[in-house]
Amino acid sequence: MSSSDENKLEQLVDLHRKFQAACQQIVLLNNQLIDMQIRYDRAAAAGHTPFRYILRLRLMSVEGVRNYIYEYVLNKAEEIEELQTILIEAGIIDVEYEPADEQLNV
Repeated sequence: MSSSDENKLEQLVDLHRKFQAACQQIVLLNNQLIDMQIRYDRAAAAGHTPFRYILRLRLMSVEGVRNYIYEYVLNKAEEIEELQTILIEAGIIDVEYEPADEQLNV
């Protein structure tokens, strides 16, 4: 395997690592949104209008960050797919390639 092939393989492992980290962030943000929505609903039931307003702003902010990270994940998935196609066509990896956990430092 040439050094450019090894470089592409390292790039693929790095893309997988970034992809997985971003996916974990989306899960954390989704959990945060669920908790905030519960607090918002409780404030609405109790009639705490100022608190509802603050929570609504927080919900919108977290949703915006989550959507931005989601777009990032989609871009990384496309990059992974393109790089995997190149490496498969070159015969460097097989179709079912998945980096090992130790390569990803998980």
